[in-house]
Amino acid sequence: MNFDNLADKKGSADLSNFENGQYHVKIEAADMKPKAGKPDYMNVRFGIISDNGARIGSVFDIIAESDHALPQYKARKFIEACQLDLHGEFSLKDLAKLVVNKEMLVYLKVQTDEYGSRIVVDVAPDDIYLPYSGQQATAANLTAAAQTPAPADGQGGEAPFTPHINTADENY
Repeated sequence: MNFDNLADKKGSADLSNFENGQYHVKIEAADMKPKAGKPDYMNVRFGIISDNGARIGSVFDIIAESDHALPQYKARKFIEACQLDLHGEFSLKDLAKLVVNKEMLVYLKVQTDEYGSRIVVDVAPDDIYLPYSGQQATAANLTAAAQTPAPADGQGGEAPFTPHINTADENY
């Protein structure tokens, strides 16, 4: 690596090809994180999967314990999408151990603010997260799959954008 050739500005991912919509994702990691003055939260890293099976990027989301309706609803939809049969009391720490490698459908969108553009989980649709049966094709994934270059070795490839974005919502 040559220091003189390193970028001198932060920059951001090119998200011009990204379509808002429903995406197939696989949970790659779920880790508990502390937050000062509040209960720990679960930071979830999703790998975004195209319909041809290629990993085309990643997005982070937070599942948190809260007295507010939206985080509670979001946690319920997340658990249902993971197809876990939970009843009664549970801890996020235990949930984090159960969800890695689970697949689901998630609504994603590009959000632009003073920090730039990034991909976030879209909480506007009623179903935020949905179970994945292995048979759903999504219009957004088909677009991303069409843009995935075929590698020379035929072993899968990366799309032109590979966002790695944290959607930590400080409103929890």
